[in-house]
Amino acid sequence: MKTIKSLTEAEISELPKLPEGWVWIRLDSVGELFCGQSPSIAEVNQEKRGVPYVTGPEQWDGSKIKETKWTEFPKRLVPEGCIFITVKGAGVGKIFPGVSCAIGRDIYAFLPSSKVDFKYTLHAIKHQIDVLIMKAQGDIPGLSKNHILDHVIGLCSLEEQRAIVFKIEQLFSELDNGIANLKLAQEQLKVYRQAVLKKAFEGMLTRDSIMMTQKRIGDFAELITKGASPKWQGFNYVNDESQLLFITSENVRKGFIDLTKKKFLPLGFNEKQKRSTLKKGDVLFNLVGASIGRAAIFNQEVLSNINQAVAIIRLTDDLNNSYLTYFLNAEIAKQDYLSKVVDVARANLSLADVNNLTIPYCSLPEQQTIVQEIETRLSVCDKIEQDIETNLETAKALRQSILKKAFEGKLLNERELAEVFGAEDWEPAEVLLERVKSERARK
Repeated sequence: MKTIKSLTEAEISELPKLPEGWVWIRLDSVGELFCGQSPSIAEVNQEKRGVPYVTGPEQWDGSKIKETKWTEFPKRLVPEGCIFITVKGAGVGKIFPGVSCAIGRDIYAFLPSSKVDFKYTLHAIKHQIDVLIMKAQGDIPGLSKNHILDHVIGLCSLEEQRAIVFKIEQLFSELDNGIANLKLAQEQLKVYRQAVLKKAFEGMLTRDSIMMTQKRIGDFAELITKGASPKWQGFNYVNDESQLLFITSENVRKGFIDLTKKKFLPLGFNEKQKRSTLKKGDVLFNLVGASIGRAAIFNQEVLSNINQAVAIIRLTDDLNNSYLTYFLNAEIAKQDYLSKVVDVARANLSLADVNNLTIPYCSLPEQQTIVQEIETRLSVCDKIEQDIETNLETAKALRQSILKKAFEGKLLNERELAEVFGAEDWEPAEVLLERVKSERARK
């Protein structure tokens, strides 16, 4: 029988103190690990020939494994009741309940002893998965067999394990309901925002209705142009903030310029592309791809330029730039400009399309009144949105707090613990561990 490496007193002294009847153990003490092996590509099929074959977390949909691959030549078969751990690549550390199947080299399968609760073990590993991920090494991050088998968890009696799992799932269910309600509120806010914009551009948001006439954007533009690709112009990005700030469609969000990921080009690019030099107050409008139609006002006072996926709309004094930006981000506008999209390699609008887009037009004072009414309502939405985001973050932290308490023996209250200790088959973790060892010795 393989020797199980126990924790030393020095190692235990560095861990949180556990309640009486608990012990710190390595995973190696309570289970067996299967390391995945991959058949050749030619030996994998999608016609359901052979046994299901799992290669990574992309086959886990959050509730069950999606059987999308099969093989008649399995290199590593694992039984029902395993915990699958992704040990290589971008998905390293992803954990999910396994099935009886073949597993590829990016998956390890941990089979807990029948003497411990499966869900308890699953939650215990998930609780400290960040510790495991930090151990992933190499250009392609990877976990070794020892990383997993040496992983430390707290072990208690089987009755207490079951009680802890029951309470975790009860609390998680309540959390999930709260999160679902928060996300529903987020969706309702999106609908409300669009309803505000729709009424605004129908002239119905103000106390007195406003008569609108349809005008082309081009009727109020000093300039409608776009930038160019640095590569086409022979320029590479530089890591120097004293150079030219370069705006791409990634930076143009709905209603704001996101500069968390700044790009810079040599100043020489601006000499070649003077026409697309940005001015404070320009409306930027995405022309290409998934972000098509996003609009925002450029309010920076640094030398900047744009690429070919973003249009500059520089307005005359007859059209308020905030008014236009709100309109371009409204669904009623989107329906119009998407009808003009040309889909070649990917959807795109031309500068002529932008020039010919029609907007509901009213006098400048009326535009300013509409903008004020929009911002009054949407500022309330922004505050609620921020509160929702804060609560979602709190829920995420609370989930971790629940797991932390659970596996330090602090989750159950006195009544729940009394029920556990009163069970006929209650036994301390040390006794349970000895029974696990005996079970393994018999195999």
